[in-house]
Amino acid sequence: MSGAASTAHVPVLLHESIDLLQPERGGLFVDCTLGAGGHSRALLNRLPDDAQLICLDRDDRAHRQAHQTGLADEPRVRLVKAAFGDLPEILGSDCGRVTGLLADLGPSSMQLDEAGRGFSFQRDEPLSMVMDSDQEADAAHWLNLVSESELADVLFHLGEERQARRVAAALVRARPLERTGELAEVICQSLGQWPRPGKKHPATQCFMAIRMAVNDELGQLDRLMENLGLILAPGG
Repeated sequence: MSGAASTAHVPVLLHESIDLLQPERGGLFVDCTLGAGGHSRALLNRLPDDAQLICLDRDDRAHRQAHQTGLADEPRVRLVKAAFGDLPEILGSDCGRVTGLLADLGPSSMQLDEAGRGFSFQRDEPLSMVMDSDQEADAAHWLNLVSESELADVLFHLGEERQARRVAAALVRARPLERTGELAEVICQSLGQWPRPGKKHPATQCFMAIRMAVNDELGQLDRLMENLGLILAPGG
């Protein structure tokens, strides 16, 4: 474990977030977003031997990495391929017993960096953006079927794009969209803005909004928050 941990990506505010959870209390803990395993390893380093840690992630790569680094072999760990919105069903009779829970929201760095995932406009590749490889409806599927009004709402509310209606109209006209390069170019053209060194890419907010919609990120978070009273133990 120590060798794997030393080469792993270190999450932002790692020690601060683990301190807040007070893992030394023991009991049942949940890492809702396993990712590269940084939070889970830090929790395990401070959990008592009789504690348990459930690690969730809907991304197959996170589970493969957990097996490669030995995290999956830890007897206190239970790996589950699922979204955290389904946590009550996953816990079953353990609902109401969770001492501490952590969720690191948004895509992981390894998802953004991995070629072929379609999360980034830095590479021209198939327009996927799905966190769960078993999910059939990817970003291209969603973009080519969604209504112009719903697309504009997503860009405005999830991406805070002030020119959402203009961008949505341009994207609908450009259908079918199949690649990240196409998507970024249409967005830039509709905004009349182009990438400049040292400046935020004009397509950043729209890419984020589309990714959030395709993966139902706010829906998952809403379901988790609605069920926290059912999930957590008293004082958790």
